[in-house]
Amino acid sequence: MSTTTVTYEGKLHSTGRFEGNGVIVPFDVAVEKGGTGLAPTPTDYLSAALGGCLLATLGMLAARREWDIAGTTVTVEKEYAETKPLRIKRLATTIRVPNGARFTPEQRTILERAPQHCTVHHSLHPDIDAPILFDWAE
Repeated sequence: MSTTTVTYEGKLHSTGRFEGNGVIVPFDVAVEKGGTGLAPTPTDYLSAALGGCLLATLGMLAARREWDIAGTTVTVEKEYAETKPLRIKRLATTIRVPNGARFTPEQRTILERAPQHCTVHHSLHPDIDAPILFDWAE
């Protein structure tokens, strides 16, 4: 189990403290809702958590097989539903692997299956469309 404590600081700003390592992260309300835009929103962190989890999952697999995936990036596009209640309806991710030609078709298939083991992806509500696309950049 891990614990995070989030404290409201006022003026639509909060800070979260991760008890395990003491890291503190800021949260703001979205600008369109009156926030300052100086810090990510909670849903921005969800997008980042998805991207980070996908990269961690790929990184662990690649390390076990001694494959170099340094420079790989994940882009997450967040889209909100147009109806109430306000919620995320889509988190579309693109995983860009540089110099993709160095991987065989079999290696690519193995890497493309890795996201099935991402904890954050598994934790998303089933109503959130969360496709994962690989871009084997040449």
